[in-house]
Amino acid sequence: MEKLKIIVDDAPFLATSMEVEGKGEDQVLSFKTHVGDLVVADEDHPIWLDQDKHGDPLPHLLVRDRLEALIARPVYYELAELAQPMMIDGAEKVGVWSCGAFFPLGDLVED
Repeated sequence: MEKLKIIVDDAPFLATSMEVEGKGEDQVLSFKTHVGDLVVADEDHPIWLDQDKHGDPLPHLLVRDRLEALIARPVYYELAELAQPMMIDGAEKVGVWSCGAFFPLGDLVED
């Protein structure tokens, strides 16, 4: 049996769509991946942001085990529309709620 090492550019999955139920702290965000997995964002399946080499956001979602999905740009824009402010450790952040958990997406920037 041969063993191959697979190198993934960013994440093995791509979250291609999102469904939203409810609002605020009662909101539930469900993501569908390019292979048909349905993942509900919660404490066990968090959403977080990394940055690419240019400083642009790379939104991710934990699918299972240590496998994550990159959230597609159009889905990220939908997610950004749902963002709400929240104080975390004395800093005002923006993020989204899902299943009673708050997931920060960045710092609140006011014009």
